[in-house]
Amino acid sequence: MKKVYSPYTRSLGRARYNPENFTSTQAAIVYIVLLAVFFVVPYLVAFTGIPGLLYGLMGNDYAFLLCFSVLLSQIIIVGTGIAASAIVGVNPVRGGGYDCRVDFTPMLFGCVLVMGIQICFAPLHAQFSDAAASLFPGAGGAEASGSIIFMLLYLAMVPTLPCICEELVFRGILMRGFGRFGGVASVIISSAMFALFHGNFAQLVVQFIGGLAIGSCVYLTKNFAVGMVMHFFNNLFALAFGVEEAMFGMLSGGVFAMLAVVAGLVFLSVGIIYFGKYLLAVRTRQKDAAFGRGGRRTPVIVSLLRHCDRYAVQIDASEAEDFKNRYPDPVRLADGCFVPFKKERRSALLPALLAAAGIVLAVGVIIFNTLVG
Repeated sequence: MKKVYSPYTRSLGRARYNPENFTSTQAAIVYIVLLAVFFVVPYLVAFTGIPGLLYGLMGNDYAFLLCFSVLLSQIIIVGTGIAASAIVGVNPVRGGGYDCRVDFTPMLFGCVLVMGIQICFAPLHAQFSDAAASLFPGAGGAEASGSIIFMLLYLAMVPTLPCICEELVFRGILMRGFGRFGGVASVIISSAMFALFHGNFAQLVVQFIGGLAIGSCVYLTKNFAVGMVMHFFNNLFALAFGVEEAMFGMLSGGVFAMLAVVAGLVFLSVGIIYFGKYLLAVRTRQKDAAFGRGGRRTPVIVSLLRHCDRYAVQIDASEAEDFKNRYPDPVRLADGCFVPFKKERRSALLPALLAAAGIVLAVGVIIFNTLVG
């Protein structure tokens, strides 16, 4: 394969674009199914009496119960994602212009960004604080009821499992699938679904902001590994702040709280500046591809294949991303790079309605759990 410039890669090199992607309808259906399974399975498991039996066998170890809950929830999430990927035939972490690779600089600044978010929104970490209060002696006036082994296991599971399982579904399937509505819309929709899925009004704002940060960085870098690392440190920081609040409470007021806010604003600013410059660099590359370094217009010829009929249109390379989202048919660039897209032939009304239904269903689940629990 000859060396070509593709608008779907960041630099000159071999065309490595993997065209496989989820449609917006498939993404919306996956979210609704995930909500249904996530709501029903815990009740079915509780009905069997297995959690209570294991809880008794472990000597009423509350830390074990927390580990069991985290493990069950992540199995449901990743199981739904893998099943959907197998049915559709799409890799959840590769395709549609995305990849999963190690890129240290975006990962580092992504961690800085989420740390700034966690510090600035530390008062909203009620859920992690409550869990920590049940694990540590004297924390929040609660007696510890967990063994050291399961305490350490829980502390390891909270940041490790969700960063893989949840990213696979919420960024790998949902955000990619809603890409037909545009990059900004796909990030916002997937972030709202991500926040609502956690089923906790106390964490709704911080989860949504965290989802926006992770989704934006993944969309910008086209790298799911960046999102996984950011998610890992997001949960790690949240858990650490929850433990600190439960055991010491130094960040809840006074000088330490003021210093923490200043540090959080610094981290937040550094992360925003880096990814802002990253965005400008991407826009510059798109402009150079469209007009050339000398400012001349360089069009890209695209051939559409529809039902064995051939249509040819001319677009600019800077418009290629929008063209890809709107017309995901098989296309052939003028330079010989063949990119066979899957066609989403229905209008945007059905996936929009399904997405809205999923969001309403998630809100209903949160209200139900709040009233019942």
